[in-house]
This record gives sequence, structure tokens and C-alpha cells, in this order.
Amino acid sequence: MKTSSIIALTCSELAACTVLWDGRFNDMTTSVDLDNWSWANQVGEYQWYIHGDGVTTDYVNLSPDYKNPADTGSEQGVKMTLDSTAYWNGQTMRRTELIPQTTAAINAGTVWYHFSMMREDTNAPSVNREHQICFFESHFTEMKAGWLSGSSGTSDTNLRWMANSVSQWDTEFTAGVWHNIAYEIDFTGGTVGFWYSTGADDLVLTVEPVSVSASSNGADWHLGVLELPRDGRFKWRRHILEQHHTGWHDSRQYQHPDHAANLDDQGLDSDYDSRARNRDDIGDGTGRDDYFVSVLGGPDLNDYYSQCL
Repeated sequence: MKTSSIIALTCSELAACTVLWDGRFNDMTTSVDLDNWSWANQVGEYQWYIHGDGVTTDYVNLSPDYKNPADTGSEQGVKMTLDSTAYWNGQTMRRTELIPQTTAAINAGTVWYHFSMMREDTNAPSVNREHQICFFESHFTEMKAGWLSGSSGTSDTNLRWMANSVSQWDTEFTAGVWHNIAYEIDFTGGTVGFWYSTGADDLVLTVEPVSVSASSNGADWHLGVLELPRDGRFKWRRHILEQHHTGWHDSRQYQHPDHAANLDDQGLDSDYDSRARNRDDIGDGTGRDDYFVSVLGGPDLNDYYSQCL
């Protein structure tokens, strides 16, 4: 899946926006530039710590080919990858995510979080697993793709906009189609509206603002994707985490017992926790999902498109 970078904007009207935070990758040479960031050296536009144990280029790569062609404000987009190593802090969820690095008020008043996203047939996200995309920590607004955990059936080919964990809108997640999206978030009034278009078309208010529990500390918006295991359980190997000024640290580790969920009909054995990382059933048969992202630049929501997972 391809996405363009996103921008947080505040607007008195849609044609007169002020960019609060610009997440385009125009100032980066390669994705390795993300490695300049650390808890002790918080530089650049992104915090980069939610990923697997591999090198950065295993999960994030930049190229002009990875952006919406209609996004003339971005020089390049980003391809974000989930592979067999994309497990963060011992979780059984696969994750590749960027967090805004900014002190701007992207969590106050009414702001627009603006991005676009696309998938391709090659290394396509699994329709049998839930993917949480471009979400806040509290999940009051987010995109989702694939089968939703706990739903009936075994697969879902739709892309959905969720508010307070309720599906508000959906469309077929067709390969090669750029989905341009903006969350209109009123942090004061507690609402989110959904703006949408495809390709080079202007964004249109597609879902009027709905009531949500809008909250953010300004550093909990995840540009990227989180894939749940098929049984939907959040199983941890590193059980307790503590946050210090230098980041997250494990204070204790334990071995979680395997859950005996019957997943044979999905080609998964009950020992998912210890074996799924090396299986070929987590994507389209290759064990790899690709996502492409870039952030827009510009004052007019109708003129710029970013991409996100």
C-alpha cells in the first residue's frame, strides 16, 4: 500500500489553511535519515521507534514512485513494509509507524490531518487480518483494512473509516487507486468529519462530523500500519514496559503461554505466538506487505494530496 505524507493544518475556511506540521519527506535524502532521531536527540519531523529489529530500510524506503502523482507538493513518498521481522517490543502485532516530532498545537482546536493511501497487488495487505492505519493512540479516528477482529466471516476487501471504533464509511480497497483523506478534528467540540476523494479529484466532505472522544498529547498520531494477529489477541512476550525520558524499557520479561485458538481453517496453528513470524500466511503468500506514504504540502486541502497507509 502506498501513502503520501501528511500535514496537520488549521483553517478558517478550506482555502485558507495554515500548516502546523509538515510531514513531507522533501528534506530527506533516504529513509536512513530517520536514524538521526533518538529520545536523546529528537531531530527531524518524525519519531522513529515503532518497528522491528531490522535496519530502517527493511521497513521504510523513499522514492518519487511512492507518492500520488497528483501530489505536486511532495518530491517523494514512502514505502512502509511489514515483513516477518516487523514486531516491536515482543508484541505479536506487526507494526511500522512514524510519530510526528513537533511542539506545534496539532492537538488543539479544529485541525485537518491530511494524507492519501494506496495498495498494490504485489505484497498486498492480507484481507484476512485487521490493519489499523493512520490512527491516534486512543483510536478515536483511524482507517482500517482487512477482516475486522471479532467480525463474522473470514475476510474483508474494504477500506474503512472508523470513529470511536465504529465503521462510518467504506469502499472497496482496489489496487492502484489513490485514496485522498483528511480527518477534520475538533478537539474542543469532540467531533471528527471525513473528507475523501480519489486520484487527482478534489476532497469532498463525505461524512459530516460525528461525536468522538477526541484526545491527543500531540505525539500519539501514528503514520503507518499495525496488523493484528488473526485471533485478534494482544499477546506480549515482554510483559511490563516503563517509560523513561530516554524511551521505553523492559522492566521484566516472561514467556506467555500459547493460546489454543483453533485457527486451522486460516492455515495457522495454535502456536501462532512463537511460529507465525516465519510463516508465509501473513500476507499474500510472501509474508510481506508493502505500504507507500508521503505528506502533502500546501495551504488548500483541495490542491494537495498526501498518502498514508
